Amino acid sequence: MRVDKTDVCERTAGYNVWAGVLAIIVLASHLLESGWRIADGSYGVDTLPLHICSISAYLTVIHYLAGRHFSGHADEELCAGQTSGSITGRASAQTISRVTGELIFCPGIAGALCALIFPDWTMYAPFSVISAASFISHTAIMMYAIFAIRVRQIRPSIRRIHIPVIFLAVYAALMIPFDRAFDVNYGFLNGPSPGSFLTAIAGRFGTGAAYYMIYALIVLAGIFMSYGICYMIRRRNHLDPQAGS
Repeated sequence: MRVDKTDVCERTAGYNVWAGVLAIIVLASHLLESGWRIADGSYGVDTLPLHICSISAYLTVIHYLAGRHFSGHADEELCAGQTSGSITGRASAQTISRVTGELIFCPGIAGALCALIFPDWTMYAPFSVISAASFISHTAIMMYAIFAIRVRQIRPSIRRIHIPVIFLAVYAALMIPFDRAFDVNYGFLNGPSPGSFLTAIAGRFGTGAAYYMIYALIVLAGIFMSYGICYMIRRRNHLDPQAGS
């Protein structure tokens, strides 16, 4: 397929600027929140960056840097008429970009959306540093993901649906005992976020095995629904439904 050089150059330049701005906002707001907690003495085992959205914040930065090295650098060389560069280095950057892209798409978008709908920072004043930084960080994660998908720097593929499934399975396997041991609630695996749909489940079944099973089924349904929507959109646009970056 013939590559439109002008389109590639314009797309790369635009992506590098706006995605870079959003990645900086994500990282800066997250670090601001952590720094503020350290300064006021509230930083502890219950405020570590172990929530899905906190992990997504760092994945966003990693994806941007890896994507810029792989896709952006390659596109810049195309614009300059060059073909130099480390094939091994690009392959590694491509793999990192693909994996982090899948995780930003799912569970990153859903996690950030749920956090905005059911925030767990409501104990702070609406315009406090913690509330503002949390709102900005989660919003920027969603904006980055949507923008990267729009310009095809993140291309969710049903062939890689196992990536979020394995990631979340490992996350739960590690966080459940950690939450229990330190009486914290990362991933809301030790109890629901106030006002969320998990509250009704915990109220009916408690926070034991039944809670975990129903929670897992809801998450799996969300994953399949997210990839199913992408599959249908690609079919509607006459693209390969299983293709990805």
